[in-house]
Amino acid sequence: MGRRIQIGEVVVEVYKKCKRCSMVNIDPGDYSIDPGLLKTLATSREACFGVYAAVVETGVVRVGDVAGLLG
Repeated sequence: MGRRIQIGEVVVEVYKKCKRCSMVNIDPGDYSIDPGLLKTLATSREACFGVYAAVVETGVVRVGDVAGLLG
């Protein structure tokens, strides 16, 4: 947490982990349920599958822009 990411001209600061709900267990193709993905996330990533971030520098993001950690 607290890291900054630049995507194109935009800079965001990560402030919170995003916990996953059980919806990741449902296959969107046939609606079958497989708890394997959430179990893997829970044991290897503290059930986190993303982060929340706040924009600290506005700008333009274009398709193909590089994203990278700052500092």
